[in-house]
Amino acid sequence: MRASTRRAVLALASVSILLPAASAQDAVSGAWSFRADVRQKGCVLTGNMTISQPAQNGTRTCSFVSRETCEDIPDTSWQMDQTCKITPQGDKMIIRSKVVRSLTPGYSIQNYLPDHFVVEPESSSLMTGIWQDANFAAPVEFWRDDSLPVS
Repeated sequence: MRASTRRAVLALASVSILLPAASAQDAVSGAWSFRADVRQKGCVLTGNMTISQPAQNGTRTCSFVSRETCEDIPDTSWQMDQTCKITPQGDKMIIRSKVVRSLTPGYSIQNYLPDHFVVEPESSSLMTGIWQDANFAAPVEFWRDDSLPVS
């Protein structure tokens, strides 16, 4: 085997060894669903979030659509398109959001507080933590679309 061919084979073998390890370390990227029962105000917040691969400094970007429904306002829900930034803090992830646009006709984004989260990955298909806005906080659970929520 020629030296250049041997180097090419070794380089390909190195890449194939490194790629599975990199994807195994990043169990957070991808699609998630979430739910928070905000009992203090009689509402349920659900949504779907997509989380990016981490940057070199460990931060990530994300985007999601949230839907809030409240018991005392029947047949009404608010859907918001939000972007977010995720900052690692130990085993936890701090998710800070910004409302981009309302998906609810006639409802302004000025009337909706961004949804923020502090979560900790439990496995590759479950994250738990706290949802919060400027006025309330509640437990939140994130799960992969192909698995069911625990609670």
